[in-house]
Amino acid sequence: MWEQENSTAHSAAKAAVVNFTRSVALASDRAAIVTGTCLQADAGYTAI
Repeated sequence: MWEQENSTAHSAAKAAVVNFTRSVALASDRAAIVTGTCLQADAGYTAI
């Protein structure tokens, strides 16, 4: 009845939350200056 935590749907949902959190962090005022990292802009293809 309950989904298992190791299911594909659970993994996909967890990845979506993580990626959404990263997107929100980059949209915040604190991300006005980001240094020391390489930001990939690939329209989400690496998430597939």
